[in-house]
Amino acid sequence: MTKPERRAAGTGKRPPPELVEAAIAAARDAARPVAELPIETIAARAGISRATLFRRIGSKQALLDGVAAAGVDPGGRPSVRQRAITSAAHLIAEEGLGALTMDVLATRADCAPATLYRTFGSRDELIHAVFEAFSPLPAIANELPDAPSSLEDALQAIVRAVLRCAWRPAPPPSRPRSWAPRRSCPSHRP
Repeated sequence: MTKPERRAAGTGKRPPPELVEAAIAAARDAARPVAELPIETIAARAGISRATLFRRIGSKQALLDGVAAAGVDPGGRPSVRQRAITSAAHLIAEEGLGALTMDVLATRADCAPATLYRTFGSRDELIHAVFEAFSPLPAIANELPDAPSSLEDALQAIVRAVLRCAWRPAPPPSRPRSWAPRRSCPSHRP
């Protein structure tokens, strides 16, 4: 198939069979799905550089498609954004906000620091995304009446809303223990 035919068919580059086999072997050695392997690991198994691997396969997705075409499930994993948000939440819960650096987070989220900056823009934006994902404040705000008649009524409404959202089931072990997902409050409406 010529390059124009591949473009027309929408298939892009088809990875060479030896690189597909190298990816499958690297996954077997690491006991992880191909989709979870760093491209450097696959390149090392194939005996070529990362740049040469990309020149020959076009993209990691093309390699994953080639693995699937070979009859092997390439697996999958959450996006970098989701891995980073979850890893950052765990890190903050375990060690505090001061421990959250892009380098430490990149290691925990299994990506490069540059990828985190490309995804979030800055550490502040990352922290904002973490609090958006795990903060109970939107659920509490949904529990509050629109316009309390007095300060006392407002404070009582806030306490009732906090208590309703606080007495929810414990989050699953994959979430930080100190933060529950905002959807866990029964009356929260997205």
